[in-house]
Parts: sequence; structure tokens; C-alpha cells
Amino acid sequence: MFFTGLVSVTFRKFDIAGVVRAASLAGLDGIEWGGDIHVPHGDLDAAKTAAALCKDTGLRCVSYGSYYRAGKSADRSAVIETALALGAPNIRIWAGTKGSAETAPAERADIVADIIDFAAEAHRHGLTVTFEWHGGTLTDEPASALRLLEELSHPPNVCLYWQPNQFKPLDYNLEALRMAAPHLLHVHVFNWEGAKKFPLRDDGGVWRRYLDTICRFGRPGQDHGLLLEFSPDDTLEAMLDDAAYLKSLLDPNS
Repeated sequence: MFFTGLVSVTFRKFDIAGVVRAASLAGLDGIEWGGDIHVPHGDLDAAKTAAALCKDTGLRCVSYGSYYRAGKSADRSAVIETALALGAPNIRIWAGTKGSAETAPAERADIVADIIDFAAEAHRHGLTVTFEWHGGTLTDEPASALRLLEELSHPPNVCLYWQPNQFKPLDYNLEALRMAAPHLLHVHVFNWEGAKKFPLRDDGGVWRRYLDTICRFGRPGQDHGLLLEFSPDDTLEAMLDDAAYLKSLLDPNS
């Protein structure tokens, strides 16, 4: 049900080979490649390089973490072509450029229309589309994220990402995850409080509770990537420790 991975933006200072090496050293299963530094939109050579290195190392290309902003970006075809060259089955996009409370109804309608077109084109290529669960977009609150799926009429290839809101208490995040779980694909994993990063193993058991929530409320049989993002101090050593702890949560003997 769960597998592990690394979000390449964790190591923007590394080249593609360095990210692959880091994920391999950590014993992770795959990589979500970011569209900002490592595999820019339309850079098919970078995508093919990342795909080949992952294949050689036995890593899966979990997702293409694009920076496509629905309702604003105009490079949809380039994003999809890059995901295909990467061999990634999923494209992560952003649901707009403003928080749900600041987005006017007409703006929201434009975002929804753009996502419908994006999802339809992606579906023709056998790709899923997911939303970054993030402030400053229409997924800034669980109710808005679920409303977005309703507005899209729940296309079969559209799902949600989830990550904890580091500015909200645990009860809020658990309820948000419960609501998102039936529509969930992958999860960004980190241990932050506000802007401060902490080792994952210092979470006080929080991530075990998150995983239990996904198991209880998620779709039966759905595989979820647990993708490490932004380790403390942005060092390889910190990420390796986070990976070891994350894998321990998945060990039935731990």
C-alpha cells in the first residue's frame, strides 16, 4: 500500500545524478522530479537523462512535480510531453495562484476549466493529474479541495496529494487527511513546525497516526508514495536519517 520516495527539490543543489545517488543511498523506491531545476518544462533531454538514471538504479519515476499553475500557465503540452519523456505516470500541478478565499468565482471557474482540459489531455496519454496540497491555491483548505473535485465532476484520472500544514495543529491535519484520504494518491513527508524543520524521527508518533488514517479512510488497494521533502538543514545525512525512520514506520516488526 505504501512505498517510499524522494522529492528532487529537497536537493536543488544536486544535479540529476546526485539526486538519483541520494535516493539510492537512502534505499528509497523512487523519485518525484521537480519541474523547476532538475527537469524543467519542455526539457526532454533532462527528462530522458533522469529516466535512464532511475532505470539503471532500479528507481521508479513516481511523478512529475510540475509548476503548472492552472488558470495561468500556458505550457500544458510541454508539461505533458516532459512527463512522458520522464516515464512518470502522474503530473502534479497547482490549483491556481491564490488562496480559496481570495479567488473570485470567475477566476475559480477559469481554473476549473483549465484543469478539465489538462486532465483530458493527460488522460489520452494514460497519465493521472494531482494537485499540490498547498496554501495560496484552491487546495489551501480541505473543503475547498473537495469542492474542486466536485466542480471537476471527479474525472477518473484526477487525485489529490496531501501534506501536513505546518502552521496548523495536529487535530486539524488529521481531519484534513481523513477528508482527503478517499481521493489520495501521494503524500509529501516532512516534520516542520512553522518555518522550522525537525528530524522526522522527532515527530512524537505523528506520522504513524497519519499512516493509520490513510489505511483507515483511503481507497482499498491504492498504492501511496510517501515522498520525503525538505529534510533538516537540507543535508544528505539528514535525509538519510529521515528515510531510515520512514522505512521503520513501514516495517511490521518495528
